[in-house]
Amino acid sequence: MITKIHSGVIYFSPTLTRDLRGCSATVWGKINLPIVFKEQYISFSHEGVLRGLHMQPRQGKLVRVLSGEVQDVIVDIKTGTFLDRVMNPLDSVWIPPGFAHGFLALKTSLLEYFYTTPYEEDKVHTFAWNSPKFTIPWILQEGEVPILSDKDAQGTYMERI
Repeated sequence: MITKIHSGVIYFSPTLTRDLRGCSATVWGKINLPIVFKEQYISFSHEGVLRGLHMQPRQGKLVRVLSGEVQDVIVDIKTGTFLDRVMNPLDSVWIPPGFAHGFLALKTSLLEYFYTTPYEEDKVHTFAWNSPKFTIPWILQEGEVPILSDKDAQGTYMERI
């Protein structure tokens, strides 16, 4: 199933075909995305880890959950509006340039990323996961603080770039 949400963001949930051997799925492919991927990454996150909110201004990315479950969040930096969705194995999302992305691992999770431009550390913007400008309702228990990298813990509260 393909769901277009906001300004070019597209979520993909595969339809599984099952038989005695197991199952197969077309993860995405019935949509014409004029993109070429330059790099591919994988991240492994324990339950409770929050990664993001990150963006490179000219970089688009396709993100796929390979295992686990995450609360995926995409922020439109121009408006400060956000989308969030719980994603399960094989769910994918296309994130066009101009959006910040992050996720909270609700279970131990493995994610795959395809980038349209090479990763450049000096071009990455990290926004605070708990910025009052975004008011993201992270799926956390009262008073719970997610596990963050030093970089993510120091994210900026900027509204826009």
